[in-house]
Amino acid sequence: MERLMGLGYSDLELLIRLREEGYVPIAGSVIEIGAQQLANSFLEAGGALDKARDLFHVAQPCPLPQPGSRYTGEGGAELLPEGAPLASEFWAWLGFSYSSIDIDGSPAAALAAYPLTSIAIRFLATRWANISW
Repeated sequence: MERLMGLGYSDLELLIRLREEGYVPIAGSVIEIGAQQLANSFLEAGGALDKARDLFHVAQPCPLPQPGSRYTGEGGAELLPEGAPLASEFWAWLGFSYSSIDIDGSPAAALAAYPLTSIAIRFLATRWANISW
């Protein structure tokens, strides 16, 4: 099974920018809607991963694996194999507490048996919409 969801290099760049501007704390909490995987573009970003390590005051070297085989779909989007590394590994390395809301039984998933209602989705969306860029 292949998936289109995942964190790529541009997501890592955004996290770095948000940390530099004071929007993201050290050792915060992350909850993902759908347990995310790490794309090869993320795993290949050695310099950016080093910068994130420094910004979040992490002493350990990055534990993430080397990039795997690359598969692309329509429009050049990277398709992630089911075994692609989970983003939870990255968040744990940075010192964040982590959870996800998912229905596929992903590790650390919360509410796995409960579908999100439109009210819950609106609630979560309004929480994120209050962030000013």
